[in-house]
Amino acid sequence: MSAKSRYTVRVAVALLGAVVITAVAYYYNAKSPSQDLTQADPWTLLQAVEAAHRGDQDSRTPVFLEHAEGSKYSILGLPTQDAQFPLAWVIVNETTADGSYKMIPKPKKVYVPCAYVQDLTAKTEVVPRVAQFLRSACTG
Repeated sequence: MSAKSRYTVRVAVALLGAVVITAVAYYYNAKSPSQDLTQADPWTLLQAVEAAHRGDQDSRTPVFLEHAEGSKYSILGLPTQDAQFPLAWVIVNETTADGSYKMIPKPKKVYVPCAYVQDLTAKTEVVPRVAQFLRSACTG
């Protein structure tokens, strides 16, 4: 085999190796468990949802995410009228061990119509503590 042929083979093997390494790296990053929120801790999920929706343009109406990010949690985004954190997010179908609800951030006030709360609690599993909070916060 000539020197030119050996060089061509080496270049082809190197390119093939680079393609294989790139494909493996892409597959690993695409399937990485760190990007999978389906089994995430509820606080981690709340943080991810809050960060993903922080820049939403319309934050005047509640946003309901049933099985948020493929998880077992249903999360409600409540308008806050705060430019930095336009929506406060609360898990509606679970409470903490001490019975309080999981919400981030904890704003001074949220804005939700009572009719929305009534409709949500009629057709969705909302734990009693969260339902109580929503009823106490609603207007209209």
